[in-house]
Amino acid sequence: MSIAERITGQLRIVSPPGTGGGEQTELFLVDEGARHQLPAWPITWLFIGLPVWWLLGLYPLSPVLMSVPMVYYLLTRRAKITWLPGVLPYVAFVGWLIPCVIVLGDYGDVLGFAMRFTLFASYAVVLLYVINARKLLNTKWLLRCIGFTYAWIVLGGYIGMFFPEGSLKYTVGLLLPGSLASNEYIFQLFTPPFAEIQEPWGVDEPFYRPSAPFLYANGWGAAIGILIPAVIGVAAAQRNLRSKVLLVLALAAAVPPMVQSTNRGLLLGVVVAVVYVAIRFFLRGQLLLFLGIVLTGAVASATLVSVGVLEGIVERQDAVDTTEGRGNLYLETWQRTLESPLFGFGAPQPSYTSEIFVGTQGMLWSLMFCYGLVGCGFFFYFLSGILIRTWAAPNASALWLQASIVTATFVGIFYGLDRHLPIIMLLAGFLLRERYAQQSNYWKPAPRHRYLLNTAVLETQKAKHLRSEQ
Repeated sequence: MSIAERITGQLRIVSPPGTGGGEQTELFLVDEGARHQLPAWPITWLFIGLPVWWLLGLYPLSPVLMSVPMVYYLLTRRAKITWLPGVLPYVAFVGWLIPCVIVLGDYGDVLGFAMRFTLFASYAVVLLYVINARKLLNTKWLLRCIGFTYAWIVLGGYIGMFFPEGSLKYTVGLLLPGSLASNEYIFQLFTPPFAEIQEPWGVDEPFYRPSAPFLYANGWGAAIGILIPAVIGVAAAQRNLRSKVLLVLALAAAVPPMVQSTNRGLLLGVVVAVVYVAIRFFLRGQLLLFLGIVLTGAVASATLVSVGVLEGIVERQDAVDTTEGRGNLYLETWQRTLESPLFGFGAPQPSYTSEIFVGTQGMLWSLMFCYGLVGCGFFFYFLSGILIRTWAAPNASALWLQASIVTATFVGIFYGLDRHLPIIMLLAGFLLRERYAQQSNYWKPAPRHRYLLNTAVLETQKAKHLRSEQ
């Protein structure tokens, strides 16, 4: 079966009940039966197995390695692969990278491009797999993957706090040939440090910023910023006291490494997510939830100020003023992108004014510089398209998960998202598949009066009681 037949044969247009056909049509997933279902273990190992990947030094390549069984199962277990609205913009982004090879220069650029292309392609596989594995990778298990990922990354923050000068020595990095091991970036990639140590001139003590399981502290901060709204969404889906207690403990556990990281983007990302959800609740008339978020946000802000988060950020900013440097780098990135706006430069290049390479310091600027305005447009059209297509978000859990996509889009302005895309694809694939499913127990409004008797039931019981008395 050709790819075109898979795409066109998988989707079915039907009219929702009561519309009478016409122009009001809706797109639904086609259920092919249990015998063609995909196993959950590739996604499980990709996320819940995070500590194993990290200890082996393979965490950066884990999506590529796990995409191999995913592709195998997609081709052998599924007669038709489900494609949903919102997927093709990302596939178009990956496809656009191919002609960008014409602008590459030396061997190092080619090697870096090949690695990034392989990673971006593997993220597309993760997205498709989550969408197609709806039966066995059910809502409960997928939300559990989100929770475990958050827990592992918080644990990595504590490892960076208590062992800031440590790193993983005995990994697959020992097997690297000398030509690759001599490259500092590649060597650190496979033998990652536990924390990023910054020693700006004039400070009494260096800044130890947790980074595990990522290479840089900003990577750790971006991951926590994206995952905090998602974890709230996981707890909201449970609707019980136990989940709320666990949520409070989980959020409190992240505070010490957050303080140590002095990460501005993390805090801004969480604020954006909270404000987004609060506004959506207010516009829906759910004022109790809106007031609850406002009150909780005020308490959380006071707590973070009292434990020294803002003080640490200000202290590091006074010692290392990165704001002006980033601004100058962004301006240079934009000006040089206009020299090759279609295909970009294929890879980051040395800056004319800074020791930091142009095409780094943010997903927006990286894609713009490396793959041109077209590649950058495809990627952010994908993220914005997920938000538009899942805008309904009928309950608090779906709204918080959607807020993680909002956070990812925002922090992508000044942080790289390369290592966070598996998480983003997990969330995007889940929201899309539940949005377009014929029957979804998740994608429906939460009952507002769960503890009150339904009026119709009460009237029926009253009538029965009167008949029995007669």
